[in-house]
Amino acid sequence: MSPAEFLRELTLPARSLPVVFTLVAFLLLLASLTLISSLSPVAGLGLALVFALFLLPGLMRFLMQVTEDRARGRSIEPPTAEQFMLLSSIWPLLPFALGVGAAVVCAYLRQRFGEAPAAAVAILFAFALPGSVGVLAITHSAVQSINPLAIARYISATGLSYLYAVFTLTALALLCMPLSGVGTSTRAILGGYLLFALFAVIGRIALDDDLVNEVDIPEPETPGEAQQTASILAERTGVLNHAYGLASRGNRDGALRFVTQELGADPQADEAWVWFFAQMLRWENPATALYFAQHYLARLLAAGETVKAVKLMLRCRMENDAFRPFTDDLPAAIEAARLCANDELAQALETGL
Repeated sequence: MSPAEFLRELTLPARSLPVVFTLVAFLLLLASLTLISSLSPVAGLGLALVFALFLLPGLMRFLMQVTEDRARGRSIEPPTAEQFMLLSSIWPLLPFALGVGAAVVCAYLRQRFGEAPAAAVAILFAFALPGSVGVLAITHSAVQSINPLAIARYISATGLSYLYAVFTLTALALLCMPLSGVGTSTRAILGGYLLFALFAVIGRIALDDDLVNEVDIPEPETPGEAQQTASILAERTGVLNHAYGLASRGNRDGALRFVTQELGADPQADEAWVWFFAQMLRWENPATALYFAQHYLARLLAAGETVKAVKLMLRCRMENDAFRPFTDDLPAAIEAARLCANDELAQALETGL
């Protein structure tokens, strides 16, 4: 990403209407919380609980949406009501948890050992957090987003552009410090602006290197909603829900048998395999999705779909480094990796690492 593109990305919170409206609403809520707390501590506490349980998680989910949309080159959609539901997806909240954890660790180190150890941890965190957020946006996996190997791969792939994200995060951190001459209201406005800019920059540097398609099954593989009839989607959703029920009760084999049986009757079987795999990855436990992927991989290798097979393996290994094809499919999988010039994957499959 060039300096001009970086500066343009920094202006995204002022150019994107969904981001502008969300930022303004968030700042108004903060101002209301401060005002009500000053007038009535009890009412302020109640509003703070609502903020912590619903509004803050919803904001984090929207920030991760901004990162993913920028990484995929999509326009940013307005936040949805689902993002503010208490039982909505949990994985987007990880960056907030990491930030709180790092602040607690730094405070403890400063109190016990002085400024130097605390500063070292803060610098390490500032360098690693954008990579963690980028991996999280691509994989939707909390485990992979704290995997040092996955973060290192992300940093290596983005190259010097990664420093733009580190610079933005550093500016945000410095702004949050109680500096003289900078009022609380000014810090809140600029901090909110830089927060959205940070998540946009993290996504934008992934777009430059097409990282989403490097580790994910590309979106063109799944037919758009305009191409799918409502009946096909309804049937697939019903099959998926039944399979989830079986898998949640420990019957993974039964879930797979049910899905593969229904796949045989799907009028768009090739697209259906991709659809079911993508949906299974949204489940809390990815084990069933990876088991399904082993069968899908066997199908791709048998059909000579080398590139799709390799991308599928890369996506699965981002979810779990221990992912391997079935024993009978291992030679073909290694050969596919070599044909795609991915010697690292071929070696990992050969050595079992």
